[in-house]
Amino acid sequence: MQAKLKGLSPDQLLRFVPNESLEIRRIRVKKPAAANSGQEKRWVNLEAVAELAHQARDKGYGREDSLKQLVKNLQAGLSVAVIGPASVGKTTLINEAARRTKNIWRTSASRLIAGMGYLGMWEERCEKVVAELGQASGILAVESLAELIRQGGQDPGGSLAAFLAPYLVDGQLQMVVEATTSEWQACRRLLPGFADLFRVLPLEAMNDAEATEVLAWVRSGLRIGLDLDETLLSLFRRFSPYEALPGGAVRFLRHVGRGPKAAGLTRARLVEAFSKQSSIPEEFLLDEIGLDPDELLAQLSARVIGQPEAQQAALRIITAFKAGLQDPARPLGVLLLCGPTGVGKTELAKTLAEILFADEKRLIRLDMSEYAGAGAADRLLGSLYDKTPAPWLRELRLKPFSVVLFDEVEKAHPEVFDVLMRAFDEGQLCDPWGRVTSLRTSVLLLTSNLGAEQQNALGLRQLEGGGYSQAVLRFFRPELVNRLDAVVPFQPLSSEVVRAVARREIAQLAKRPGLKRRGLRIEASDRCLDYLARLGYDVRLGARPLQRLIERRLIPELTQLLGQEGFPSRVLVDVDGERFVLSTERA
Repeated sequence: MQAKLKGLSPDQLLRFVPNESLEIRRIRVKKPAAANSGQEKRWVNLEAVAELAHQARDKGYGREDSLKQLVKNLQAGLSVAVIGPASVGKTTLINEAARRTKNIWRTSASRLIAGMGYLGMWEERCEKVVAELGQASGILAVESLAELIRQGGQDPGGSLAAFLAPYLVDGQLQMVVEATTSEWQACRRLLPGFADLFRVLPLEAMNDAEATEVLAWVRSGLRIGLDLDETLLSLFRRFSPYEALPGGAVRFLRHVGRGPKAAGLTRARLVEAFSKQSSIPEEFLLDEIGLDPDELLAQLSARVIGQPEAQQAALRIITAFKAGLQDPARPLGVLLLCGPTGVGKTELAKTLAEILFADEKRLIRLDMSEYAGAGAADRLLGSLYDKTPAPWLRELRLKPFSVVLFDEVEKAHPEVFDVLMRAFDEGQLCDPWGRVTSLRTSVLLLTSNLGAEQQNALGLRQLEGGGYSQAVLRFFRPELVNRLDAVVPFQPLSSEVVRAVARREIAQLAKRPGLKRRGLRIEASDRCLDYLARLGYDVRLGARPLQRLIERRLIPELTQLLGQEGFPSRVLVDVDGERFVLSTERA
């Protein structure tokens, strides 16, 4: 039927309708003109992946000489690469240039290929975008050069950058790209012909005077009455050396300065917000708050029991960080912790994370035995074919204030040691794509069992002649050892130390959620502590068996006790032969 009716006019179709009362009335309707309809039809592909940069909400300030140079180069038809450290203001500079030229379209490599899952789709889209840019006399601004080289194909030769290069050569496309210095160097190494198509415009970090002018301008726009620029600059200079000025400080000020309370922004609130963002306790941020070395040493001694050398090494890192005396171009500290298993090396890492960054979860741990084979250095950083950095580097970028623990470092491949030396020396790591991860606000701890085989039985001192240091010097190259702040020996645990560890482990049980919410106190008898010290320590495994003993035999007894009616306020743990005996006291 449809085939028969196809092509008939409305009057002809009416004859097939059985109801004779129907009639056709023709009404002329004028279609309203869409706003900018011509442009919408012409730039449909361009507007799907980019927007005009001059419409950016936040305006910039300063850098008039660099701005004039950028505008001059763009008006001359040149493609420009704005090169500078992260947060230096590259995006802001390009947005300001767009306000003067009105024809810069901002996008990213991921937007250019978004949704293009089939072979040839993103290439076709890019061809259309280039054509529309030509019709609009537009300039394409890409916010990350490194991403432009990564996205598209399996290697740089099949990337978006390689695809766009011929259009740049022929003058069909003009671009302005952003890159850090390391990303630019990686581009010259991976795709040198592409880098040669750009005029380089370097952008340096602002000095304090220039950054203060920018912050004052931002503060006036936010209607913040109190001059907090000096405090803010001091915080970022000292505690965020991986961020160039003024970008990070400006973003932070806009974050804390928005809302109805902006006019009442105080120094205390500013410091509190910075502490929350960085996870650095306020006592480290404020010079007027002192730290008592004796209290810190007591805190370290309570957790890293029986290891005085380790306690002192950690204390030196903490006090230097508080005083601002650490080298800003290196990590906060680099320690090699040597000793047998289970004597407190990991506990030291957790304690440093707790004291410095208010959370022992600020600990990033790597098992270096996983980096033992060929190609281990690539796996540590992320290989050329990995589009994202290695997992631990991604975590460190999210939490730049952390303790990084390289566990059993002697098991890693020798090429990994070259990577670590760069980290110790420069306080940063660069992956094959030129992406830099800063370690300058982190503590780096390496653990090793080197020299542990020379230790005697439980409770005896280290061999004469510094067995640990000699073992380290025999195994590692001198240039790596020279980049360490210290080689810290951990001694085998004496019976008294194991007893103290057992007392602490019992006390820590009260912090578990099921006991904490009941306010339950747990104590151990002397006989119980002797029993735990005897069965919970092994010369090869250290105090690790102690934790297993508590988990497997004491926790089930506590679980059964708490399942009874009523809750005790205190539990005393004793032993009878080989069995734990619990006695209770009720409030």
